[in-house]
Amino acid sequence: MDGVNEKIFYSLEGRWGITVLPLFDKSSGAGLLPEEWPKKPDIQHCGYAGGLSPDNLNNEIKRISQVATGLIWVDAETLLRSKNDKIFDLEKVRRFLEVAKPWIK
Repeated sequence: MDGVNEKIFYSLEGRWGITVLPLFDKSSGAGLLPEEWPKKPDIQHCGYAGGLSPDNLNNEIKRISQVATGLIWVDAETLLRSKNDKIFDLEKVRRFLEVAKPWIK
């Protein structure tokens, strides 16, 4: 849900017996933090992405929790990569998971 793909989400919602859950990423995969996280819609759960890293995750989860109650997930890729952007940096991944751990229910 980035301002471009919402039509796809709403066209698939409830079709063919599948459940469609939104992932909010206002950066469209560019790894940029939004000024504001979108409010969680009144659905079972959804995801948040965009600029999340081991260094900012704790603060950003606090910000997300102000607009989202219940179950959510977070997605990270860009800022978990090596400097040359070729591979995942497993040390960054480990740090990201350690920061996320207290938030897991």
